[in-house]
Amino acid sequence: QRPVEIPAEAAIRTLSASDIQALRRINALLLPVAYPDSFYTAALSSPFSRAITWSDPNPDPAPPAPPKLIGGLVARLEPLTATTQALYIQSLALLSPYRAHGLATAALADLLAAPELAALAVTTVYAHVWTENADAIAWYAARGFARDPRVQERYYHKLRPDTAYVVSRDLAAPLPARPAAMGNASSAPTPSVTAAAANLAQPSPSSSSRETAAAAAASQTRPGPPQSRGQSFQNKRAETEWNDLPSDMAPGLLAPPSRASSGPGSEASSRSSSTVRKKKDRSYPAAAFQS
Repeated sequence: QRPVEIPAEAAIRTLSASDIQALRRINALLLPVAYPDSFYTAALSSPFSRAITWSDPNPDPAPPAPPKLIGGLVARLEPLTATTQALYIQSLALLSPYRAHGLATAALADLLAAPELAALAVTTVYAHVWTENADAIAWYAARGFARDPRVQERYYHKLRPDTAYVVSRDLAAPLPARPAAMGNASSAPTPSVTAAAANLAQPSPSSSSRETAAAAAASQTRPGPPQSRGQSFQNKRAETEWNDLPSDMAPGLLAPPSRASSGPGSEASSRSSSTVRKKKDRSYPAAAFQS
């Protein structure tokens, strides 16, 4: 794969431990998927994860600030045949002020150029895309991914329709040329407040939180059940699915309420829960990367 030209302020590199907190925040903001701790643990140890960073200009004589994480790509290997494997894209997100600069494309190109892929007999890369996400479908198509016309039913828990397409491409095929409509890579975005917030330092943990973290780390040493091919964390129900689309944000996209809760006795509780829910509303863009 030929390298993709990106602005001098940007960089694509492997994921490090210092990126995890910011990546959690970015994924929670942009993706309607509750990724558990095990997802980030695996991403950190995998050679198939990429961090997208940005360094803001520093006109002052003071030491420059470290680069900020503005997006990330996480993928894993899956068996394809008895002798070959596939690379499955689990998540790909980029903060909106940094789109149209080819950064997501550059992260994908850098991943597909990894020397480990040939050594591991990886022949295909693929991903799942919501059937209503026209921007993401177009993004993958512009980069040589073919869409399987078969629709995967019941892939999402709360999105309606709950269907997904599988998009894939041959690893040996080169990435198409960058679309002309991508924008001028030399026009740098203004410093982003969202990026600054995503990269805020983690507060020092209290003794109780350290004990909780230690218990979580100990639980991760116990192997979990094997994951089936193409199984995304979108198919795993978290204890609280707070970052799925709230019903009062996009009622036409969500599953209808059950009949058991539609009686007159539930009207008051519905109003009160709606009031509480409004405090947790988040907006989710149609596409989380675009370039």
